[in-house]
Amino acid sequence: MGGAGSYDPVTGEEHPRIDVKLATALPPEDCRRLNLGYVDPASLDVAALAGEEGTLVVPRSGEVLFRVKG
Repeated sequence: MGGAGSYDPVTGEEHPRIDVKLATALPPEDCRRLNLGYVDPASLDVAALAGEEGTLVVPRSGEVLFRVKG
């Protein structure tokens, strides 16, 4: 996951366009298995993150995703 990124055929490295990290109660291992980053929700200052350029904060995104299905 990461959208259209780039690939270096010489080194074989992929460079995603975006870096997705979940602040979730899911275990970090589950996030890694899904190729997603993990952040401990207790360590976040959401108000500060919301003001950073290039950062999207989606409060209660799990609820929103659950409602979309169906």
